[in-house]
Amino acid sequence: MYAAIRTYQTIDAGEVTRRANRGFVPILRGTPGFIAYYIVDGGDSRLASITVFEERAGPRSQRGAPRSGSRTTSPSLSSTLR
Repeated sequence: MYAAIRTYQTIDAGEVTRRANRGFVPILRGTPGFIAYYIVDGGDSRLASITVFEERAGPRSQRGAPRSGSRTTSPSLSSTLR
């Protein structure tokens, strides 16, 4: 199992979480080897995302995905990330 952990500054953690669950997570579910995706609210306008894959290539294929993937499925998600 392999994981990618990313941290973000955000304007609204709750809104980022809602938008990711509606737009980005469905994309991940279609990715071969995908196991799980978590968003952790770290407080003080910070978020962490944890993506878990069966294969090492899984997390690497998703580099930058919350920002790039959100532009295709939820155009305004990236506007809530700094």
